[in-house]
Amino acid sequence: MISWQDEQTWYKIYEAMNKTAAHKSPSAATPYKLTVKQISLELTQDEANQLEKYCKQTGKAATDVIQELIQSLPET
Repeated sequence: MISWQDEQTWYKIYEAMNKTAAHKSPSAATPYKLTVKQISLELTQDEANQLEKYCKQTGKAATDVIQELIQSLPET
């Protein structure tokens, strides 16, 4: 379980990742989608760091990275 301090750290990471996404041109932004389901995620500090590092390297928002990973899963 994430502690309050960890939640504050995660929120700072989330804000930093989304600042990168906010600076994208409209043509590079994720197209509008009808949200069917929202989920929340609990990550370890290492997982959060890894996601943040990847987002900084690629310029992608965390949401886009997670959606791409889900879309790459094989269909069952």
